[in-house]
Amino acid sequence: MLAAMFLLLACNRFTGFEEFVRSLLREELRVFGTYEDRRSVQGPLAVAVIVLFSAAVGWSLYFRWRTARGQRDRAVLVALGAAVVMLALVVMRIVSLHQMDTLLYGPLKLNWIADLGSSVAVLGAALKYVRLVRLRNAGRR
Repeated sequence: MLAAMFLLLACNRFTGFEEFVRSLLREELRVFGTYEDRRSVQGPLAVAVIVLFSAAVGWSLYFRWRTARGQRDRAVLVALGAAVVMLALVVMRIVSLHQMDTLLYGPLKLNWIADLGSSVAVLGAALKYVRLVRLRNAGRR
């Protein structure tokens, strides 16, 4: 599942799908004459995305963390959580609320921090997983 998420995220980057969807949504707003009032739509939409992703990730990770059987399961959960953060970031960039853009692309570059940070978290979890598997296999010899 994690590999499929990364494949989709990579395809998103290479194909420009995110920009295509953003342009399509902007055009729809223009067709319906609501482009000038888009902030009234984008605000609640951005809040809904943040709340839904946070609740889903929080609940899922909490539940799964409690039922995880070992460090390998927890490494996978960390990687999944980081991948979901990447997915949420893509959705937030598509929604493209002005205030959100200021946070994502402003002086703090939270877009980069979230993207690179979640990538590093996935890499760390993968390295931990590989190390645990190697230690387990070395113990069997």
